[in-house]
Amino acid sequence: MKRILVIACLLLPFLAAAQNDVQNDSIASIVEKMMEKKFPEKKFKSRLNVDFCSSVNGYFTENQFDELTMKLNRLRFDLRGGINEQFSYRVRYSFNKSFSRNSTEYVPSALEYANIQWHPTDRFKLTVGKQFLVIGGYEALENSMYVREFSDFNDNLSFYRLAVMGAVKLDQDHNHELQLQISNNRAGKDSDIYSHGLPEGMEPTKFPFMSAVVWNGYFADKALNFVYGASVAPVAKDTYIYYLSAGNILRKGHVFAYFDAMYSRESLDTQQRLTGLQGAGLAPVTAQNVDYLTLIARFDYRFNDKWNLYVKGAYETSSVYKSNGIFEAGRYMENWNAQTCLEWYPFGMSKGFRLFAHYLYKGYELENLAKNTLNTVKPDIQRVSLGVLYVIPVL
Repeated sequence: MKRILVIACLLLPFLAAAQNDVQNDSIASIVEKMMEKKFPEKKFKSRLNVDFCSSVNGYFTENQFDELTMKLNRLRFDLRGGINEQFSYRVRYSFNKSFSRNSTEYVPSALEYANIQWHPTDRFKLTVGKQFLVIGGYEALENSMYVREFSDFNDNLSFYRLAVMGAVKLDQDHNHELQLQISNNRAGKDSDIYSHGLPEGMEPTKFPFMSAVVWNGYFADKALNFVYGASVAPVAKDTYIYYLSAGNILRKGHVFAYFDAMYSRESLDTQQRLTGLQGAGLAPVTAQNVDYLTLIARFDYRFNDKWNLYVKGAYETSSVYKSNGIFEAGRYMENWNAQTCLEWYPFGMSKGFRLFAHYLYKGYELENLAKNTLNTVKPDIQRVSLGVLYVIPVL
């Protein structure tokens, strides 16, 4: 009885919205009848999951204890389904992101997915609507529910945008896929992205679209998986950003591992990581001509159906390749993180419920350009977390 009440409460907002949109059920009935006539053997199928993750966290700065807090890391409603053999959809709403409607896409950041997929054959799929950016690499592609800490590279990118994407299987065994995507390069206006505005004399672009191509290939009976991507987008008039990424994944028996290499060359600092290094006593401006390099490695070992242990590390650099304003050419910062996590699945890995203990260390090595020119201060931090994660199958 309690479960029925919980499900009813979770579905009430969706049912209310549907009632407001459709004053009577005549339209729905017409659609249903049409689908039944065209595909009498198929039924409308939907699946709703509630993604839940919460933890208790102890924070440290330079090995000095700061505080102990509880955090709701993730809470999402994920609805997906198929209308017939050729059309499916997905809508996902995150309660950990902003509910404010952005100025370009006219939807809040909390709405991560809202798309329709057309797959006329098993070798082609077209996705239209808000979706994940296929920039490449594995860390970003991994379900964020299962990532305790992202690299700074992926943590500073917004991966959900309005886009059109075509995916083509290049062989009959589905071992190789080519993905082509055109998306919004930003969800809001320049003033929403660059905290200090565009540099003086720089004009906004009139075509803020990103173009991306990704190759996804499998080898050795799908034990090896490679995800390589390249992207380009204008960030201002005659000013561009370029992404290159390579994800290398191994799945074999009890072992799962991956190695990512990612690089961005940005005429304008879209990630704002170098811009954010400007310290006290400066008149802050948006950095130009920056590049970021990130290397990520993770190794998982599944002892059995209930226990998994992984270690993960990331190494990143932040540089300016051409002097501009107060930013002289050279490397400004190296940073890294080291993680280890023990996961327990008391009901087995297939049930979507786990408890975890996680440790994070993030270190920063500031170069003289950052310390002497930008007056940067960046202490090392640590975090210890105990948490619970459950993907709840509501429908």
